[in-house]
Order: sequence, then C-alpha cells, then structure tokens
Amino acid sequence: MAKRRTLWDYNEMGLYFYGREAYDLAIRDFKRAVRAAFYPIATLHVNLGAAYLGKKMYADARVHLLKGLALDPHHQKAHWFLAQMLRATGTASQAVAEFERTWTINPDSAEGRQGREILDSRGVLTVEVEVTSNNRVGFRSLVRRERRAGSTIDNRSKGDGVRPRRLDGREADDPYRSASW
Repeated sequence: MAKRRTLWDYNEMGLYFYGREAYDLAIRDFKRAVRAAFYPIATLHVNLGAAYLGKKMYADARVHLLKGLALDPHHQKAHWFLAQMLRATGTASQAVAEFERTWTINPDSAEGRQGREILDSRGVLTVEVEVTSNNRVGFRSLVRRERRAGSTIDNRSKGDGVRPRRLDGREADDPYRSASW
C-alpha cells in the first residue's frame, strides 16, 4: 500500500526542483502543496511565488507573495522575493522599500545582508548604530541617502507627516520619485 503524500512531501519536492531550476516542476508541486493544506500556510505561498518569479511569471509571483505576506507580514523571504520581483518589473521605489523591510526584519540573515548590500550599492541606506551598556549593538535609526550627489536626507520624522529634511536643515525632494535601477 502506497503512502499518501502530504503537503510537506509536495513542498519538499518543489524545493528540490526549485533548487535545480526546474521551475515548471517546482510550480506543479508547490500548487499541490497549497491545495493539500487544510488551512493557508504562508511559506507554501512564498515558495510558489518564488517559483513563479524564477519562471519570470511576475503577476502570479506577486499574487502568491502578497498572500504569503498577508498570512505572515514578517516573513523575510517573502519580502526578499517581492523586492526581487519589483526590481525585475522596474518598480524601483517599492523595491527599495521591500529591501529595507528585508534588512530590518533580521539584518544578520543572508537575505538581510544581501538587502543591505543592495541598498548600500545604490546609495540608499546608511545606519546609525549605538552600543548599549551591555555591549549589544542596537540600530538607532535609518538614514536614507539621496540619490543626487552631495546631500543626505534624514527620514527619522517621516512617519509623522513632516517632509523629510536634509541633515543641513533644508527641505528635500523625494529621492525615490525618479529612482531607477
């Protein structure tokens, strides 16, 4: 008597095929895993979205990555793959925001480090770091650098509706309005 496959069996096979860049087979098995689940699981949708991204099927990738993020808003790989998809489709400002979320969720993970490298290489991000009394490093704030030469924008007050200001006190333009990769 053959053992009935579970959603995790399908997920493992999908990961196997994804790792070998056989995206059609990965998509097939990830779809089976999503259908076999009794309730929605964020990781399954993220894996399916990643396989669609590998196949360059960006609309389907976006749908499943957003489903995964709706189920788990702090899923770092979902933010990472969504940033990759946005970057590939030319939506630079949204991609930058997703790379920042990837980095802020866990800066020590592989995705966090890669997100930080991408942001640094684009001249978007610097970090102010403070060392606490027990020698632990804490991130005090993020400071975005303007893409135009010679100025820096301080975004610490961005959430309260105040326009970002340069560090020299003058008002600044939105640096991501005309951002391009």
